[in-house]
Amino acid sequence: MHNVIHCKVPLPREWETEGSSEGILSMKVMTAGTGHPDSSSGASLNAMHLYLRRLYSKCSCSRRLGGSLLGVCIFLGAFLGATPAFVWAGQADAIQELREVLRRIVPGQAPDAVEASPVPGLYEVRYGTEVFYMTAGGRYVLQGDLVDLETRTNLSEEKRSAARLRIMAGIDPATAIVFPAKGARRYVVNVFTDVDCTYCRKMHREIEEYQRRGIEIRYLAYPRSGVNTKSYYRAVSVWCSEDRQEAITFAKSGGKMARRDCPNPVEEHMAKAGEIGITGTPTLVLPDGSVIAGYVPAKQLIRILDERIGGRG
Repeated sequence: MHNVIHCKVPLPREWETEGSSEGILSMKVMTAGTGHPDSSSGASLNAMHLYLRRLYSKCSCSRRLGGSLLGVCIFLGAFLGATPAFVWAGQADAIQELREVLRRIVPGQAPDAVEASPVPGLYEVRYGTEVFYMTAGGRYVLQGDLVDLETRTNLSEEKRSAARLRIMAGIDPATAIVFPAKGARRYVVNVFTDVDCTYCRKMHREIEEYQRRGIEIRYLAYPRSGVNTKSYYRAVSVWCSEDRQEAITFAKSGGKMARRDCPNPVEEHMAKAGEIGITGTPTLVLPDGSVIAGYVPAKQLIRILDERIGGRG
């Protein structure tokens, strides 16, 4: 089904094609199936999107829908808000071309996503938590954060956070060493930890304060020295202990542990940390997917969580 919008708006000359005359833009919006729009004018829909955003508060339009006339400025606001980057036939071709370019320069590893960014002509490429941007054809690459100044949103970090959450969802919660909140639980924070890390030990000395403030701490293993090292075997011994809470507290206090072995999640945790891009400990993964590298005192952490998440954790 196509809904047709007739907007009396001033159009750039290059848009004055068969689909527009006398300052009237006609767009066909596909609402069934994919939800992707197309345009009878053949104009760049990304450019049109940005242009219509500027006109949003000024245009005078009407929408024909089932015989009813609705204020298009209301519709346009919802339409623009729901479609931050349009995908049309030309963009689909550009995305496929970029995938071919990436296949040549990164053989054996397909990107998780290639899609149009909110910036006309710029495409977002994601490999796990890595986000970068390319122009059509793949000639130029841009590394850095894309920030929407209007909403003060770091769009790149939003995508990285979402990717981290997908990775974290692949970790069985039963493999974590959990120190639950005392009283009502307000937040759950996953912490990649090394039992021999100085700041991990400092953080653990404050564990009761985190719990008292309603923060549940879930420890995941990340011995920084790697597999088959002293710290690795100490981590395995902790995770193979009958009482993991007691064992990790003992290990982080510098206690000498008897070596234990069993099926354990240490290497799996290390692999997930690598996917996220963690290189040091402690690293905190917050409920929104953002990360904090390093020790954060409980009173500071609860303030950060309240500001970023506000009780949604």
